[in-house]
Amino acid sequence: MAEPADIKDPTFREAIAAATKMVDTFIELVGVRPELLPPSGMQEVQPLNPDGQPRVAEGVAGLSRQEAMRKWRSNWWPGTGTISVVVQDDGAPKAMWAKDRVSLSETLSYFEFLVQQLANAQRT
Repeated sequence: MAEPADIKDPTFREAIAAATKMVDTFIELVGVRPELLPPSGMQEVQPLNPDGQPRVAEGVAGLSRQEAMRKWRSNWWPGTGTISVVVQDDGAPKAMWAKDRVSLSETLSYFEFLVQQLANAQRT
């Protein structure tokens, strides 16, 4: 897999460097704010039912789990785009790259998300 240093175009290389620093900062934030990790026993994607359709929450417990998942997702690194953050088997978050290049718009989205998370962390 290509490394950020392999990117010759300075605009894209700078965007990748900035995105890398942002995801590293988010992982550091999760280290001091473990409540940002997914709720235990939660799957990021709920399996389909036997008919191949998305499952629906059943009862109060099901709705509570869905609400916990929605709350967690709103505070977790954006799952679409070049960089994802996954939780390893040992419970530690890790950055995963989906592509060799990151767009400037993705970098701005990561930046906006990270600024909001850092601001939220200061409030509590």
